[in-house]
Amino acid sequence: MSDGHPWTSKKWVANAVMGKLVDKPTYRASEMMTDIRREYGISIPYHQTWWGKEVAVSSLYGDFRTSYHMLNWYRERAIQSNPGSILSLEVDPETQRFKCFFICFQASAYGFEVGCRPMLFLDGTHIKQHKVQGVILAASALNGNNELFTVAYSIADSETYDNWVWFLQNLKKALLSDRRIAFLSDRGKGLKEAIPDIFPNDHHGYCFQHIM
Repeated sequence: MSDGHPWTSKKWVANAVMGKLVDKPTYRASEMMTDIRREYGISIPYHQTWWGKEVAVSSLYGDFRTSYHMLNWYRERAIQSNPGSILSLEVDPETQRFKCFFICFQASAYGFEVGCRPMLFLDGTHIKQHKVQGVILAASALNGNNELFTVAYSIADSETYDNWVWFLQNLKKALLSDRRIAFLSDRGKGLKEAIPDIFPNDHHGYCFQHIM
């Protein structure tokens, strides 16, 4: 067992782990260190493995800055290939920085209309990525098999009243009928106030865990 090698650069690490990273996007640097040690007999420092993973991710999926610049292109192409879908992009009018991106494919809206009860679960979760600060806002339903069915989701810079209002406004456009819906949620930031503002005639309940 040797401790590193002159040729074990971050590019070498990237090539060594890229195949497994495709199969397992959650592949962690610590797991990579273990696999490289077992397969190549080399102990590589954590920071070198971490940078190797960054190179591999960038090579496979592109860098984050470029990806954000492509959102408008993606929105237009997705709408062309999925007629009836609602995809909206919002940027700060002064700084032109990203704020929110909403996605509801027509097939998802149709699936909710014909295959799910008129009930939507709303929730937000933080993005677990060191380079990206933001949250995912989502509306999910239960299908006939009692399985979660994602109806719409949004990437947003933060979980706020304004971002929930924007999300719900787009969701209202995407839904295929005016049937009344029961919304269930936690007491997330801004959500309690946003739902009655956009869906004033619909019921809003809370997850029991968040009432206790």
